[in-house]
Amino acid sequence: RGTGHHHAAASSRNDTIHHAANKLKRMAKTGATKLGGNIMKSRSSKFDIHVVSENDVKADTPVIPTSSMRSSELLQCRMNDRIRDYTKLDNLRIFCGTWNVNGKPATSVKDFLSPSRPPMDVYAVGFQELDLRAEALVLNETGREKDWVDCIGDALGPSYVQLKSVRLVGMLLVVFVRQDLRDNFKAPEAHSVGTGLMRRMGNKGGVAVRVKYSMTTLCFVSSHLAAHQEEVERRNEDFHDIMSRITFDDETGIGDCDIVLWMGDLNYRLENLSYMTDSQIRRRAATDYEKLHHMDQLREQMKSGLVFEGFSEGELNFQPSYKYDPGTDDFDTSEKSRNPAWCDRVLFRGANISVLEYRSYMRLQTSDHKPVSAVLLVPVLVSDPALEKVVFAEEMFTIDRMANTMMPQVELSSSEVMFTNLKFLEVHSQTISVENTGHVPCQFEFVPQHGKSEATPSWLRIKPMTSMLMPGRSMQLTFNAAVHPRQVADFNKQPNRETILILHLKNSRDFFINVSVAFVPSVFGLSLYELTLLNCPAMPEEALPTRERSGALHYRTKSLRRKSCNSCDSSQSASVSPSSVDSALLPEHCTIHQPKATSVDAPDNESTLERPPQALWVILEMLIQKGLGTVDIFVSGASHKEVVAVRELLDSKTPGLPLDSVCPRGLAEALLLFLEALPEPLVPTEIQAACIQHAGNGPVCRDLISTFPLVNFLSFTKITLLLRLLLENSARNHLSRSTIVSIFTDVIFQGAQTRDAGIQRNRTK
Repeated sequence: RGTGHHHAAASSRNDTIHHAANKLKRMAKTGATKLGGNIMKSRSSKFDIHVVSENDVKADTPVIPTSSMRSSELLQCRMNDRIRDYTKLDNLRIFCGTWNVNGKPATSVKDFLSPSRPPMDVYAVGFQELDLRAEALVLNETGREKDWVDCIGDALGPSYVQLKSVRLVGMLLVVFVRQDLRDNFKAPEAHSVGTGLMRRMGNKGGVAVRVKYSMTTLCFVSSHLAAHQEEVERRNEDFHDIMSRITFDDETGIGDCDIVLWMGDLNYRLENLSYMTDSQIRRRAATDYEKLHHMDQLREQMKSGLVFEGFSEGELNFQPSYKYDPGTDDFDTSEKSRNPAWCDRVLFRGANISVLEYRSYMRLQTSDHKPVSAVLLVPVLVSDPALEKVVFAEEMFTIDRMANTMMPQVELSSSEVMFTNLKFLEVHSQTISVENTGHVPCQFEFVPQHGKSEATPSWLRIKPMTSMLMPGRSMQLTFNAAVHPRQVADFNKQPNRETILILHLKNSRDFFINVSVAFVPSVFGLSLYELTLLNCPAMPEEALPTRERSGALHYRTKSLRRKSCNSCDSSQSASVSPSSVDSALLPEHCTIHQPKATSVDAPDNESTLERPPQALWVILEMLIQKGLGTVDIFVSGASHKEVVAVRELLDSKTPGLPLDSVCPRGLAEALLLFLEALPEPLVPTEIQAACIQHAGNGPVCRDLISTFPLVNFLSFTKITLLLRLLLENSARNHLSRSTIVSIFTDVIFQGAQTRDAGIQRNRTK
């Protein structure tokens, strides 16, 4: 294959073939199969299977009936069983490099990519913090991508060509391959996922490139995980998010690839250093770093099975790659005095991969990180087309005989799935066993009901949706139910639901599975006006103004009278009456507060409310009291447990719960989810375009805000008070105006207008 390397030993071949065989067993997924000429390509298959046409069959080869051609999925499984009969092993020499460039302009990478070593077959290079400017984060635009790609091309020379690249904000992954091997790499595909701000934005996350080399699927991943010494759990969550959320066009993920090569600034630090002074730590990191290996967070997390399961790494025979004074080889002497750490790593997953080199590059001093690279010898499975044709013809004939004599049969362990006490932000799982009780392999899939486009409702996920079972085998179907922010309002109105799923058995009968869910209503997803009608036990007395504790609160907006205009009718927005709110569908602890008869349409163009939306007020008041000085609040994000704790507090029917147990970051993320879950945006939809168009005009803005429905006006005012206080405390919390704008624009508008590129510019302004 042009690589010039010897084949692996027999034991290595056996392990690699066994690994490939296990991958092939999962190839029985739905997907149209094209048969004709001499190539069959399956959307769900990882291989190109050569198909024998009648002209290719020798005289002594049985003629295959046309009907057999419909059994392509079964054929793939049987071809897997005979994979040794038509394959061999080859090796690829792959360079994987990572460098956090700390926002510095592109510079020569010849010392990084072209030291004295044998030539590589593949170069995969990942960069982090390519561009630290606010525009790069908000608009995902930077001109530095081309500069760095050009630097790689200049360093490698004309013998290499760019295969694929992908960028997300400051993360860039570039893959180059040898010119003479380019045609062997098929179907390169790139995807990315952000895990940063709000667990969505691209200041942190991962980018991936997947490509097929003959019968082996290679996946290159570059990531930048959560920073700071104490954020070990968040880094683990970022890894699992990247693994689960990156999905390729054939609906497979990173975990479905044969070989995974993962590089990046993983940000894992050294711990348990308190018994050493700073000078002792730095001296040991520079000269005696082997004694620090057992303090490495990543290795400890991997040993505990919490992250990078199944991955391996070379020996850390180089000093920590972070953190240095730029322009020197001296560890950080700044005021923060960050401890040294092996933040930059290269890990791999796959059978019989050899580490030929693992090192850092001390001569490259422009950044506070040192580049790190690994040279890996990766075995790949290569097919012999002539042998494959013979095996293919034999198996097609066998399949045809089986299809003529047998029909598929399965049994389900249950035809009913029940989810009880499902809560917002929680995932509930149930399983059903499927057993092949027949004598032939069977393929099944979930199909939509008549007139519907999807097989499952949006709140339900099934894994797998389609598969194949060999005779006598069984598998578990996992049903996952989860209510997302934009669905919780509907579930509050209709918490008890049922749906019927159709499990279709190919060439046989259909099975019907009844799925029911009982949702526990939440204050999340209620409208602002409905929230004003509820008593929230979590609302502490001290969190309310004095006039609220003395009796019914009357908010008046006499100074900001409603503008009478066709685009915003305040009487319509206040049309919800207490009697129209079904108390049976509300959280158990919430009771309807009956406002005065004049509370909706008060005389003299004056509207009143008995109380604010208390659940929202609890979050805002606690953030004002506890969160103004929290570093990177709304930026670093909270763990799932911390957000759930806030939800439990707001939905609790027990008054007087300890508020000190709720952390500011949990409150911050809960506020964003609360606004995202509102049935209607905080800024009324009908005037959103006008609001964004006149964002820079103060008087017009005040006039537009005065047209908000009263409860929206009060909530908007309270939120802007919080944002103003956050900016006043920016020296402590490190928040900037542009960061706040980026985070809150989408949630208060709920994304209805902000996707337009022109409006993006006004938003930034």
